[in-house]
Amino acid sequence: MGIQGTDVTREAAQMVLADDNFATIVDAVHRGRTIFQNMLKFIRYLIASNFDEILTVFVCVVFLGLKSPYTAIQILWINLVTDGLPAIALSVDPPLSDIMRQPPRKKDEGFMKDIYIFSIIAGILAFASSMIVFVPLAYVGEAVSVGEILNASGEITGADLGVINAELINVPQWMKSFALTFTHESSLTALSSEAWYAHARTLNFTMSIVFEMFNVFITRSGFERSTFTINPVNNPWLWGSIGLAMSLQMIAIYVPMQPLAPVSPFTVGIHNTIFDSMIMNGYAWLLLIAICVGAAALMELMKFIVGKFILKSWIGRAKKEKKVIEAAV
Repeated sequence: MGIQGTDVTREAAQMVLADDNFATIVDAVHRGRTIFQNMLKFIRYLIASNFDEILTVFVCVVFLGLKSPYTAIQILWINLVTDGLPAIALSVDPPLSDIMRQPPRKKDEGFMKDIYIFSIIAGILAFASSMIVFVPLAYVGEAVSVGEILNASGEITGADLGVINAELINVPQWMKSFALTFTHESSLTALSSEAWYAHARTLNFTMSIVFEMFNVFITRSGFERSTFTINPVNNPWLWGSIGLAMSLQMIAIYVPMQPLAPVSPFTVGIHNTIFDSMIMNGYAWLLLIAICVGAAALMELMKFIVGKFILKSWIGRAKKEKKVIEAAV
């Protein structure tokens, strides 16, 4: 006891209650578990959000021979702005209702195995989602680049439409239909190869961000329970961070921005040359949302399988413990 205890007992004790109230121990454990769970959510979300970017760049550049699906500023934008804001909001997430019913963790029990498995599953799903929207437009860009005429400096000075049309014949029809449906363009030969790549990067760039907005809710429950068992509106900071992140992304897509330096011939026709982005139409947004909903459903299924049968950590629906805490306090 910190008040009634003697100096000798306080010196010998491993823990001293400053207010002589045993309910303080319950409150301290409750707060400690909340901090630990939020730390897991924070780390899990950030690692999962970066795994797919590495995999997408590696596969597109090394195996498919395409240009990078991200520019450097897009990667920085994703990591610092649209990833950072929801991650910070997760660090102040309210505690789960049954947090005090969970058994104590073992001293030698690690927590990175859970995070690595979650990140790999989420990363593979995000990678597949990115490939769906990036590859068709990138192949159109590659076909157009074959017929572009370059000068000695490597700048585009014109295009041979005959060569481009001949090369486009080799592109699968579904890719060409994809390019015309999910962009504002009416002709495949209307843009330079760099502009088509800007379309591809815009969809991929935005797909990564929209997927992460879905993933931030999936991250809250981990492998212990379904996302639908956690109150989605009990953290206003999370919704505020998502709203701010998406608003900033809209600016990056729809607000035209040009660098102060002279415009390169390679950037002609690109709406926003700083973010290398093009305006997205309504069909593109519907496509991204549909893909993310499907990926989120698969993620929920994988969470149940891994949590129930592999990690043995599945709890299911949380049981309320309000009366237990009130009685202890």
